[in-house]
Amino acid sequence: MRLAAISALGRVGNVSCIDQLLNIAGGSDAELSPSAKQALAVLPGDSVDPEIVARIAKASGGVYLALIELIGERRIAALDPLLKALDNSDQGVRKASLASLGRTVPADKLSILIKQATAPKHAEDAASAQQALKTAAVRMPDREACATEIAAAVKGAPVATHVALLEILAAVAGTKSLETIRAAALTNDSQLRDASTRLLGGWLTVDAAPVLLELSKSGPADRFRVRALRGYLRIAKQFIKDDAERVTMLRNALEADAQPAEQKLVLEALELTPHVDGLKLAIELMQRPQLQKDAVRSTLVEAQKIAEHNDESSPS
Repeated sequence: MRLAAISALGRVGNVSCIDQLLNIAGGSDAELSPSAKQALAVLPGDSVDPEIVARIAKASGGVYLALIELIGERRIAALDPLLKALDNSDQGVRKASLASLGRTVPADKLSILIKQATAPKHAEDAASAQQALKTAAVRMPDREACATEIAAAVKGAPVATHVALLEILAAVAGTKSLETIRAAALTNDSQLRDASTRLLGGWLTVDAAPVLLELSKSGPADRFRVRALRGYLRIAKQFIKDDAERVTMLRNALEADAQPAEQKLVLEALELTPHVDGLKLAIELMQRPQLQKDAVRSTLVEAQKIAEHNDESSPS
């Protein structure tokens, strides 16, 4: 019954309910506390947000923690109390403050989280700060400006921090992010090459294709080159709608010293492409002994799709 009452207050209550809900939210009851926090997060009324901020200065213990969390949950613009909480001796409070900063920090204050993510006062806060920066970065209104600011922090950062920033840039995406991750992929550091080729291999826009093709041809013939080529083929297969363009990309992949496993991926992609140039490429691949059986199948599939496509497009 108490759980039901708490839930109802979250829907129909007002600022007068804050005291009771805060006492429960900051208490030790593992069942009621989360419900009270959830109710406070959605409590209606224009005066609720100012009241939450006003109470922080005198709060302590579980109530103080709950108030810090509520700033983030309710997306309240209250930078000062969150910055003060970053100096708290309790790691849980600092973690909550970072999470709330991730949800509320404005674009012109993003540097606060960048500093926390790259040089936290407490080493144990690094992961929380990096997650907060990611949360903030993906909601910034100017993606390129955000990526430029984060990319500047990459220079001179330890490898582990560098990798974490690359992860964040991949979530932001865009031209600057792609450029920065490409640069990491071209270094001699195996950790950076591992992280960057993995991130590029999962890129969700076609602008990564030229970068992946470049990486599939550069450096020693290793797993990172193979990963880049597979990422390039994934883009050709999943995101390219123009059949002629896809065939061109598949030829490019073959010219990038594709190994038998990747050559078979080319054939699989060709089977999705009802285009005469694709048929020609499949026939060419029949001349490779290790691919002959697969190429014959792809040639037949391609020819059938072309015939069906022509039938559909011809006048009845």
